[in-house]
Amino acid sequence: MHTDLLLEHTLHKRSPWAIRFYADGHVEEYSDQEMVFENNEIVTHSLPLEWRPLTRLSIEELDALKDAIRQSGILELPDKVGDSQRVMDGAVSEWYAHLDDHENRLTAWEPQASKHPGLKELSVAIQTITAAAFNRESN
Repeated sequence: MHTDLLLEHTLHKRSPWAIRFYADGHVEEYSDQEMVFENNEIVTHSLPLEWRPLTRLSIEELDALKDAIRQSGILELPDKVGDSQRVMDGAVSEWYAHLDDHENRLTAWEPQASKHPGLKELSVAIQTITAAAFNRESN
């Protein structure tokens, strides 16, 4: 069991999806799909909805994630971002961040959540950092 959860992002849409980053570098994904490369194409396979190991961050990638958490301001955001009355597509994001003896849990409604500068910056950072870990592992 991994300890010290740094960041968790859950997206509730048609099917829930979530990602967790731990202080030891492990990354888990909560999904009912798996994307793999087959015949030089990305192919999606259906799976039972559950948590699965996804990748492991290097020390540099882990440091970049911590910097992204700090720079995003997520630790100081209010517990609600956006307006639940203006939800267009029904998507809701839940975020949990724990770093530097601070933690924050918040709910963000779309479309405002994806436009919030700090959350947008953090979303891009976790995608970039996770992609770097995948690329490193595949070489």
